[in-house]
Amino acid sequence: MSGVPRPEIPTGLADSWRRSIALGISPDHHSPRHLHDVADVLELRREHRLHQVMPALHDLLADDFSSGRHLLVLTDARGEILWRVGSPEVLRRADRLEFTEGAACQYHGRFVINGRNSGFSMPSRGKCRCR
Repeated sequence: MSGVPRPEIPTGLADSWRRSIALGISPDHHSPRHLHDVADVLELRREHRLHQVMPALHDLLADDFSSGRHLLVLTDARGEILWRVGSPEVLRRADRLEFTEGAACQYHGRFVINGRNSGFSMPSRGKCRCR
């Protein structure tokens, strides 16, 4: 990202892109670290304290209908993805970014959504709506 962001890009989003770049995350060439294979994550889930409440979180928050557009992701304290819930299309899109169970989403204490075509460092305590 160089120059001045276009006016339609929210300031918080542009700031998060700058933070991602400062962390060395390139939106064009970055793949997340994978701490565990997807199969190993099943065991991690059983041992995690959120395992007991995941069914309730799924019922309350998940958008996994065939027309769903949102992805529910739960990580452990280190930022490793343990659960992902979404429509088949949303999950396929996340797969293309390697945003899968076992992937690490935390770098230097900051939560980062990452992948080959993204590099979004969540704004600190702020709201940002992207369309």
